[in-house]
Amino acid sequence: MKFTNADHEKTTLPLTLAPLGPWLATKEEIPDPHILRLWLKVNGEMKQDGTTVNLIFKIPFLVSYLSRFMTLLPGDVISTGTPAGVGLGFNPPQYLRVGDTVELGIDGLGIQKQIASGAVYAGEV
Repeated sequence: MKFTNADHEKTTLPLTLAPLGPWLATKEEIPDPHILRLWLKVNGEMKQDGTTVNLIFKIPFLVSYLSRFMTLLPGDVISTGTPAGVGLGFNPPQYLRVGDTVELGIDGLGIQKQIASGAVYAGEV
């Protein structure tokens, strides 16, 4: 089997890139995962605000697709991306800076708050 760069990218991420928790919800706790509101603020300014209704692929398809090339086990987390408003999409791009406060939440599930502590991108000033 020959692997491409795209295959490699699907299975490798920096260990600090995707903080989760402090709680995870099971499918029994979320009646419909396709109607959740997601939001993100940087230093108090709303940057992303959307719902899972806008997912390009629905959850059952994602599970089926990923199962074709990796084993999924109970408790595995599938990251699906975020609503419009990612910093790279701005002109010019808006990267996080050391000390920036990032708050994100999913209505009905909870809120996370982190403070950026180091440069991730080589182009960051």
